[in-house]
Amino acid sequence: MIRLAELTPHLGGGGIEIRIARVLAGLSPREFERCWVGFTPAEPKITAIAGPDVRILTFEKKPSLVGVDLRLIETLRRFFRRERPDVVHVHNFASSVYGILGARLAGVRSVIYESAGRERVEGPSARQIAVLRALAPHIDVVVGVCDFLAAEARDSFGLSGDRVRVLPTGIDLERFNPGEREHARERLHIPAGAFVVGTIGMFRPVKRVEDVLEAGLRLLAAAPDAYLIIGGADRFDQVPESYWAAARAAGVADRVRLPGRVYGTDKVVPAFDVFVNASTFEGASNAIIEAFAVGAAVIATRVGGNPDVVEDGRTGALVPPEAPGAIFEAMQRYHQDRGLLAQTGQAALETAQQRHSIQGMVDAYAALFRELAARPARSPVQGASDAVTGLLGGMRTWAERARR
Repeated sequence: MIRLAELTPHLGGGGIEIRIARVLAGLSPREFERCWVGFTPAEPKITAIAGPDVRILTFEKKPSLVGVDLRLIETLRRFFRRERPDVVHVHNFASSVYGILGARLAGVRSVIYESAGRERVEGPSARQIAVLRALAPHIDVVVGVCDFLAAEARDSFGLSGDRVRVLPTGIDLERFNPGEREHARERLHIPAGAFVVGTIGMFRPVKRVEDVLEAGLRLLAAAPDAYLIIGGADRFDQVPESYWAAARAAGVADRVRLPGRVYGTDKVVPAFDVFVNASTFEGASNAIIEAFAVGAAVIATRVGGNPDVVEDGRTGALVPPEAPGAIFEAMQRYHQDRGLLAQTGQAALETAQQRHSIQGMVDAYAALFRELAARPARSPVQGASDAVTGLLGGMRTWAERARR
């Protein structure tokens, strides 16, 4: 039995968590003993995806004057020492110091660091890079969810290529079915023959949902058969009133659907002809792959991992970030050329089926976990002082560079 501990900054609400929940659900309980640890309360609708036999635990991260909650490192050390996982899988910078040091202090056999996105749109800061390089000796493998993030992680840690892997993002293709288009549109009170554009995602600044709204309203004003769906909500789980006001001002509010936060995306995504990702940064977007799986064309910004997922001119169109005019032009092109739309949607569907099955993703992770669990046990870091000394040394390097 391989003992696996997943560590994410949160326990719900984003692409990282959905990806991990899917992986945990797909791993055989006869081969893997699984737990999932986070620093925020669990969101049942997300953690339930992982399945009832996955243990979910929350350890609170408290503010600290030095920027690192040293108590939490010790809490995780004790937890890992007691549970004795074979593999600890840490996600993104926010959990890196805690998970990596906690695991190594406890003598965990293998540690994986995964980069599934950026916590800062502009990329890792000099301080973060210094910390990551100090942590590099305590990591066995770095995983990126796309080529872009894998290369960025490799450079941030200063690692050689053989310690860096790219693992695919997969979804449950049976749940996202092009044949559900009619039912999805009925639920949203959209005519079967309408041309439907829009997006689904959290209303965060990096997502630039307002660009989709602006482009979509322009299309609706020009095309009487067009409808716009924008699923999601802001941090208060509310749709901004300004979105409704803009739709009313454009005179098209009757063809705009703002369903709020969407948990069962498989009930909504099939309604789309064209799905838009307007982010200023993205890793390997679950939402894009879900749109592929229902045969929708995708318009995405040419940032981060989007070009690794969307093949410009084949499965969709890549546009500059923060350019609602370019999004509108791409929407209009698909609206005017239904043959292009059908061809693009078919290529997107084939890409989802060939590259992004959930089983393919689970198999890739399972193989990595088996490989690392079979390695000889590493000696634990000799006391917290050695680990923290290495971390502080990296911080000092950053400070010295910042003064120059």
